[in-house]
Amino acid sequence: MIRGYHGVLVGLEENPTDDKAKVLASTAWTNLMSDPKNQYNKYKMNTRAYADLLQCCIQDIVSFRIIDTAKVKNLANGNSALTWKRLSEKFAGCNNAEKMKLIKQFNESCMK
Repeated sequence: MIRGYHGVLVGLEENPTDDKAKVLASTAWTNLMSDPKNQYNKYKMNTRAYADLLQCCIQDIVSFRIIDTAKVKNLANGNSALTWKRLSEKFAGCNNAEKMKLIKQFNESCMK
């Protein structure tokens, strides 16, 4: 992805908890900025991904509610991987018949 949080968003990288992020933020600043794959950067990417998802779905009540309830005890700012999983389960087609119906609908659509 363009913004760099694909691994965090789809759950390939584990998100550190709020407490662990506070400890990491208080450590040596040079170590944080020199290593792009450190835990604190993953925490920031999680927060950024969650905020982007929230801003994209603010008009849709169903999507907003799914995103708003994806806050866990250890991540008070929201868990982007959990949010993405719940949104995918809600809006992804369950079987090939649904997908074929959507493809047919798309192919028959035209601009007015």
